[in-house]
Amino acid sequence: MITNAPVLIVLIPLATALLTPLISYLVPKLMRYLAPLALGTVTLLSGYNLYHVVNHGAWHYHFGGWTPPFGIEFVIDPLSATIAVVVGLVATLVIIFAKSYLPEERENLLKFSLFYVLFLLVATGIFGITLAGDIFTLYVFIEIASIAAYGLLAMGGYKAAVSSFRYVLIGTVGASFYLLAVAFIYANTGSLNMADLSTLLPPLLTDRTMIFAVAILVAGLGIKSALWPMHTWMPDVYTYGPPPAVAFIAGTMTKVFSYVLFRFLYFILGGPGNPVIDTVLFIIGILAAIAILYGSIMAIAQKDFRRMLAYSSVAQISYLPLAMAIGSPAALVGLILQLISHAMTKSLLYMTAGGIDWKTGNVNVTRFNGLYKIMPITCGVFLVAACSMIGLPPTSGFFAKWYLLTGSLSGHQLLFAIVLVISSLLNAIYFLRLLERFFFRTGIDDKIDIQIVRFSVRELPLSMLVPMITMAILIVIVGLGSGYLVDFALQYISPLILGGGGL
Repeated sequence: MITNAPVLIVLIPLATALLTPLISYLVPKLMRYLAPLALGTVTLLSGYNLYHVVNHGAWHYHFGGWTPPFGIEFVIDPLSATIAVVVGLVATLVIIFAKSYLPEERENLLKFSLFYVLFLLVATGIFGITLAGDIFTLYVFIEIASIAAYGLLAMGGYKAAVSSFRYVLIGTVGASFYLLAVAFIYANTGSLNMADLSTLLPPLLTDRTMIFAVAILVAGLGIKSALWPMHTWMPDVYTYGPPPAVAFIAGTMTKVFSYVLFRFLYFILGGPGNPVIDTVLFIIGILAAIAILYGSIMAIAQKDFRRMLAYSSVAQISYLPLAMAIGSPAALVGLILQLISHAMTKSLLYMTAGGIDWKTGNVNVTRFNGLYKIMPITCGVFLVAACSMIGLPPTSGFFAKWYLLTGSLSGHQLLFAIVLVISSLLNAIYFLRLLERFFFRTGIDDKIDIQIVRFSVRELPLSMLVPMITMAILIVIVGLGSGYLVDFALQYISPLILGGGGL
């Protein structure tokens, strides 16, 4: 048994980030291998943690020998361990993909080093958010991930810096709301430990102060997870940020904040059955339904490939709060499948967008005619990701949407079921439009800005192709193995949710 495995998941990327400036100065090329090695090791440790909790139950790791509610703890259960594995896989594949984006020249050493530092700090924060067992430690990791993400996304140029500054302003409001809610909760309960609060908080939800605390908590996490209409930071940031940074953050960060919201509503605050929580779930369900339709319609209107994916993210991330609002067992299974599927699929989509931009210097969808003749493998993996987003078998997206739809019908939420069906049709419109240009238009559009030097080798470099192909394969594997995932969710995760035993 690796007794310190829970904390190593956070310490390894943190220590690597701190050592990066020195290592990149002494041996710059080593950093291209050290960061993937660190994140790959963390992924393996996350897999070990998942194996451990499945066989031995939830793992409570106490820091400094201090037991809760006074001490800080990490809590690893099947749900948090699963999310950590997904985050680790996405982070490892994206950091390998990023290799070709980073400058080789010695004069660009600062940018070279800073990218890895910020990327690893974002990963550190996300892993910490996933595993934190008390609400203030959770805030600390939220700030680590957020501040590093602001800097990482600003590295895409002038427009990226401006959009990231806007993200800073809005994100700071979200973090402040969350911290203020933590203060109210601590003032009324005297505890910050999640397990402790799961017994202390539900009886207090008749108090106006606590109702206000829940409201600003949901608002703060809504901003962080880009829940409509608090999504306004997302389109510009995802459009202009560096493609590898966006691929990682879009694939994991908003999902983890939705996971935190889920933890609060279902594990800490008691879940459906309490009038306050029922009202909150109803509101976020309506907002999520609006976001799904709004984001899908806006995606259809975009000509910039990256902006299309950004508005698609507004819609797709809202499936998670929609599943929370539905609340039926099938919908909660769909939530877990959607979280896993969308993390991989959205990361792959942004990697393909970045690869196309890197190869052709073009992001305008009207100039992608016959692109498969130049980039057949890239177009092929995009096809897999598009099928998953639309919800076509055998990809993971089909099974996620199937359980969400089944859950909405079994939960007598006909309106939400209609929204899900319309959303899939809208997804088909804007993705099939691209696929039609890639594969069925005649010849390369003569307007495409071809960068000749990058066509000296057919397709993208292997450092880009291998992570993309691997992600596409994983999307199909998760789809084909969804039965095992559903059994796993029903056996190990659903009892935590329905019985409140996950803390």
